[in-house]
Amino acid sequence: MFDCVDRSGEAMDGDQPTARQPQGYVHLADNTKADSRALADAPAAAEKASTWPQYTKTLSVLAVALLSMLFGALMLFSCSMAYFRGRSAGPMYLSGDYDVCYYPDYSKKTLKTAYEETVFALLSDTREEKKFEASEVIYVNETFWVVCDNSWALGRFDRTLRPFSPDNRQIGDPKNEAKGGDSQWEALVYDRQRHLFLAVQEAVPLSELRKERKGHKALKGSEPESGFRGVVQELRLKGHGGKEGYVIDRECEMDFTFEHGNKGFEGAVGLRDTKGELYLLGLCEGNFCKGGKEGKRPGNGRMILLRRDDTDGRCQWKSMRTIPLPEEISFIDYSAAAIRGSRIAITSQESSAVWIGEMKVNKDGSIDPSSFDILPKGQIYNFPRDDECRVEYCNIEGVDFINDRLLVAVSDKMKSRGRQDFRCLQKDQSLHVFAIP
Repeated sequence: MFDCVDRSGEAMDGDQPTARQPQGYVHLADNTKADSRALADAPAAAEKASTWPQYTKTLSVLAVALLSMLFGALMLFSCSMAYFRGRSAGPMYLSGDYDVCYYPDYSKKTLKTAYEETVFALLSDTREEKKFEASEVIYVNETFWVVCDNSWALGRFDRTLRPFSPDNRQIGDPKNEAKGGDSQWEALVYDRQRHLFLAVQEAVPLSELRKERKGHKALKGSEPESGFRGVVQELRLKGHGGKEGYVIDRECEMDFTFEHGNKGFEGAVGLRDTKGELYLLGLCEGNFCKGGKEGKRPGNGRMILLRRDDTDGRCQWKSMRTIPLPEEISFIDYSAAAIRGSRIAITSQESSAVWIGEMKVNKDGSIDPSSFDILPKGQIYNFPRDDECRVEYCNIEGVDFINDRLLVAVSDKMKSRGRQDFRCLQKDQSLHVFAIP
């Protein structure tokens, strides 16, 4: 018998390879078994292979979702911080009108700054005053007259607002040691017939007023035990040039009582009836003429019509009627009032806006006290916003008409201790002239 020998000369004996078989040699039977095992394991491998991409896809979707949520949260946080930085400590916003700048009619509902200047730049001599809490401005004989509730001086400024002009000066002693304390002047009216100014103190405690009456009888009508009342001081100028001053001719108590000392008369204008008698129209700072939560309910502004009464040997301003403001004036507070002919302007510090409308008056501008009214269907104008549409005129406290198209306004000092946004500093303690659209 002969052994089978392959071409390489290696012997093959049955199923057993010889020692001379090459490395890696696989018998046909073993190869068949391997193929069978591979076929048997194929479904599991295929299932495993198909499952892994699903896991990968799911993880990718979750990762994208988490990143999107994180990005959204960061954007929301950033926007909310920006929102509250500009608002939480700053003035209240009219109806949350943050996107007022994107209104199609923005230019028709926003005042345009014509020119402005700070009080510090206007006065060449500040007389050691470190702050000017401007509370009212009136335009008389081409001159701006300004009062500050922390000073007893009358500010006189040329209408051009030229820095350090000799026409810009303080009249009277800012400290007024005879009076002491702050002036509390919140409104100023010029009586053209008598050539004197009427400076209105916002709210004086009744306890102090009783001491100053010096034996005079109480005002007519029932008087509460406590509260606050405005006082009208009649200021008459004296002297000329740099030696100007003023004297207080008399002080007249108003009979309208406020519950809160910081929510009294914030503005006033003078009106005359058909006989030429002067009336004061006082503007309450708070809604319903109140403080607290009730005083912040928008759309409930009030003005008080007062007439001077000189009976009983002393002067007093007696309230004749309460005039509700139109509900469309939906302000948080009310900071100043001005009139020109039949037109009236009412500003809000917290809403940073002014409403301009019409009054019910006669053709010559006189009024009938019994039927006088402030009419609806006026227009609210916002004071200009900054480049991020945030309020920057945060402390408008006084306003007056220069002509039919121009308004002058003054800004109080920025509130301290973080009560207002830092942007409010730029425009505080200043005079501004705005163009009406």
